[in-house]
Amino acid sequence: MPLSAPCHAGHYSAPLYGGTGHWANGGSTPYGSLGNGAWGMAYGGAPAYGYRSISCSGTITSRFTWVPDGAGDNPPDQVIIAETCTASFNASGTTPDGAADNDLGFDPVINTYSGSKTGTSSGTRYRIVSGADPLDITASPSSSASATNGMLYATMSYISSASVPSVNLEGGIGDPWAKRFLIGQMCRATVTTILVPSSYEWHVTGGAPFSDYVPGETSGIYTPVGTETDSVLVFRFARQASATVACSLNLIVPAGAKPAGGLAITLFRPCVVDVPTYTYRKKTGVVEFVGTPPTKFRPYGATDTSVDDPTDSGTAGSIWAAKVVYPAGYTNGPHELGWNYTQLITTFRSRVNNGVVENVSMNGQTVLDTTFGYSDDFPTGTEHVYGDSPDEGLASVLSSVSVNDNFKTYIMFIPLGTGSRYVPLQYWTWYWKAEARQDAGTGTWSFMAGSNVAGSADGGSFPSHPVWTNNISNRTWQ
Repeated sequence: MPLSAPCHAGHYSAPLYGGTGHWANGGSTPYGSLGNGAWGMAYGGAPAYGYRSISCSGTITSRFTWVPDGAGDNPPDQVIIAETCTASFNASGTTPDGAADNDLGFDPVINTYSGSKTGTSSGTRYRIVSGADPLDITASPSSSASATNGMLYATMSYISSASVPSVNLEGGIGDPWAKRFLIGQMCRATVTTILVPSSYEWHVTGGAPFSDYVPGETSGIYTPVGTETDSVLVFRFARQASATVACSLNLIVPAGAKPAGGLAITLFRPCVVDVPTYTYRKKTGVVEFVGTPPTKFRPYGATDTSVDDPTDSGTAGSIWAAKVVYPAGYTNGPHELGWNYTQLITTFRSRVNNGVVENVSMNGQTVLDTTFGYSDDFPTGTEHVYGDSPDEGLASVLSSVSVNDNFKTYIMFIPLGTGSRYVPLQYWTWYWKAEARQDAGTGTWSFMAGSNVAGSADGGSFPSHPVWTNNISNRTWQ
């Protein structure tokens, strides 16, 4: 299957025809206009004047010039050429005969009558050729007629056109042949072609494309781009890259045209995927009892203050400060509701309650921590501080309580625009754990030696989307 070059917004001009026609008995003349945009020649003669046979032949050249829509809009690698040609003859008299070939693969239709014979080779052919500037297309039709008396005629008529099929990307910024998209922005891909497609097969490479992302309180659903077969493809990118949107098509030619099975072609459109810049910090506190006597234990004591706003500060078990900035060309300033902190939790909690061991129902499951996002959405362009202070309660009926919570905290970004979706920019992990025991005699709570610890680690930039099937708020002791 042929593979086209990048799609374009320009077009080819109407053709300029050239070439020289030749006829029997030693003559030639440049091909000329036959009206209605056709090009060719007609020739006639009579045996009475010495013309026992006549013929028309010669190469016809169509020259197309590329007309760009702007700088960088270069000729495509593939062009659909449509050619219609009719070659015919008419011979009358004694022993009339003739031949016709339109050079497009159409057999002549021959009619024999008393004292005359006619023949016509006519039809339209579509083909894919390499683009160029200029683009030259040639055809060499021919016709001939003979008889011992009567009249002889031979004619040829030819017309051609060049069209550029393309994948078109809606959304983003830039010229149609140099599109740029910000991660999370909706991209709508369609195909333009002179022929009607009977099937579509889309593929997107580069930029971590995805069809949709739907975060909810009890589920976070990520849908990748697979092999899509609709006429329109809607998707988003999740990572910085030079990407390609490709569509394989089977094109239907009109009834009677060639090739009868149509044309197969794969078009592709290159584009660039951009990302916002961001910075982040994280701190984790220490695990401590709260209250005298203690009523719970938790990580706490981590503090931070925004470098952009001294009133934006806090203290928590784990505290974060982050800033997200749009890349140049996509915005002229900060925008509200541009990003948030979202958090997943994998918990392991158990306790002994009146001598009975109980466990949290979601032990070992990775679920959403409370809401999406865990924080409100923040505007881009300024740093914002937020944090988390999980805890576990204590009671006189409990003899021991253990906690091992592991978190993934994400910076989730969503760009402006209809159909935009959240994309993760960064994640890090943090944890806290402890085992608290109550002295049966004194009622005093204490940590098992070395068990009360907390910490964090960097994760990675532009990770996979967070997904989940439950919410930590739904946990129960059992």
